[in-house]
Amino acid sequence: MADDKERELDDLPMSSEARLDSASKSEVKRGFASLRGTKRSTYHLDQIRTQAKKFSNNRLSRQSGVARSAIMNFKRGRNTIKPGTLRKLIKAIHSLQNKRVKN
Repeated sequence: MADDKERELDDLPMSSEARLDSASKSEVKRGFASLRGTKRSTYHLDQIRTQAKKFSNNRLSRQSGVARSAIMNFKRGRNTIKPGTLRKLIKAIHSLQNKRVKN
């Protein structure tokens, strides 16, 4: 079955491959939007986790509006964090890092 898929990709005419390579930004964005519900890589989450551990739970919670319990669970290694919560947390970490640089 995997061989069939590989053959299908190899059988594409060059014009179709070129069209796929030169996809517009909107098409690429739509492609990424379809991946929103997928699980993030643990490497990516580990990087965020190490950055989050530099700040206290209270400070991150106040900055991001995320529940302290969610932050504590994430810092302890649980990867059960919602995408929206993760985005808020990342934003708060970046803003706190930028505050440190200014001082």
